[in-house]
This record gives sequence, structure tokens and C-alpha cells, in this order.
Amino acid sequence: MSVKSLELETDAERLIEEAFLSARCAHDGWTYEKQYRIPETRKTIDYLVTAGDLRFGIECKAKLTPESEGMKAKALADHLEQAVGYSRSLELPVFIGPVIFPDSLSAAVSGGRELSSLAALNLFGGRVNVGTLIYHAYGWGQWTLCLRGRSFWQKRTGFSDTVNKLVVSEGSKKERRDL
Repeated sequence: MSVKSLELETDAERLIEEAFLSARCAHDGWTYEKQYRIPETRKTIDYLVTAGDLRFGIECKAKLTPESEGMKAKALADHLEQAVGYSRSLELPVFIGPVIFPDSLSAAVSGGRELSSLAALNLFGGRVNVGTLIYHAYGWGQWTLCLRGRSFWQKRTGFSDTVNKLVVSEGSKKERRDL
């Protein structure tokens, strides 16, 4: 997987479709609609994915690679703002990707004492139903859908029952609804 090949959003779409979605469709029976038009809006999200009873969106972004402009906090905040709009319209989680991350998954989603812009997006974005689709090239390399600082889906473990919930909080009351 070449990092240089993700300079354009069309390259990001091709990578997600060829390396992630096609494998999930073949092995797990997932289906997806490309350029899904969200009902009653003028919005179009790159992919609407159906995995059994679960549905979620994927919004493709270029340059989500180490040391690139796309990983700066302002760029990620812009992506988050767009994805929040999609999530609210769909009433489903939306994942931004592909993020190419050379380290462990916990470094990408948990933060620690020094919070990276990517970890902040995963932690804070999850509170508004936005996560990331990460290819972490640590060890054998794998794809993970991350939400609220945890794994929403991984090939090895499947979907997480504790994370696959929609945030529907109002005011100070934290509420999670099954998808």
C-alpha cells in the first residue's frame, strides 16, 4: 500500500473499495452503495455500508497519512464537521478514512498524555457519531473502524457490542441507542 497514492480523494476511494470493502463483501456478506444520496437532503456520502443489521457511512478523504497536511488538526476538524452533518442526516455513525497509521491502534485512538489530532478526532468525534477507518501497519497490518476511542469493528473480533451504539444525548444526559 503506497502512501503516495493517497494524494487525491479518488485514490482514497479506490483504496477503500478495493482493499477494504470488496474483502468485507466477499468474506462477510457486507454490501455498500457508492455515492449514496441521503434522503430529503442534497448531501451525498461516499459509501453507505450494510453489514447484517448494522449500517454506517464512510466518507473518503485524501492525505490521511503520517506527516501529511491531512493529519493536521484543522484539516481533521473540517472533515469532522462534514461527517457530523452526514451522521445527523443518516442517524448512523460515519467513518472518515482511509487513515494510514504506522503504529499500534491504541496510539491512534487513545491519546495518552500527549493527544494527537488523530486521537482527538477518535475520542471527541465519537461523541457525535464520527469515527475513523484506519489501516494500521503495525505488525501484520489490519483495517479497523474506530469510534469513541475504541474498536467498532475489526476483522479478528467483528463488531463490538459495547461500541456499536448511536449517541443520542441531549443536554447532560448521556444516552446510547442500539444501531
